[in-house]
Amino acid sequence: MRARTVGPAVSLATLIGAITLLVACSTTVQGTAVENKADVAAVVTSVRMAAADAVCDAVETGNKNFSDVVAKKDSTGTEGLAVLDDMVRDVQASLTKDVPPSVKTPATAFIDATEKMATYIRTGNGDSKALVDDYFAALRQVRTACSTHGV
Repeated sequence: MRARTVGPAVSLATLIGAITLLVACSTTVQGTAVENKADVAAVVTSVRMAAADAVCDAVETGNKNFSDVVAKKDSTGTEGLAVLDDMVRDVQASLTKDVPPSVKTPATAFIDATEKMATYIRTGNGDSKALVDDYFAALRQVRTACSTHGV
């Protein structure tokens, strides 16, 4: 018999607890949600810095790899071409919509200069000195843009 009296008592306690929880969780707060503009600006800045950092890293890594190939006297061989192609691909992949224009523009010029140098190596057409000068001028512009962003 005790089992029957305990059952309804437990059910009643459970029901009271559920109602209390429902009332406690249904509190309405009046007002309008407003974003914290300082937090939003900080997040946007952080995303842009990370995107710029990815571009700068891709450029520096590619340039180091190409410099290593040049040091081995194979810049006009298949290894040099592969490094240039990889560099172009990696820098292009890092150019997301979040990259600030102040980094994206010189990085795009760097890609163009790198592609022209690769085309010269493949075909032999063009002025090698001018292409190398263009490559290093574009590299300097990217480095300047990266340093401006603290990267």
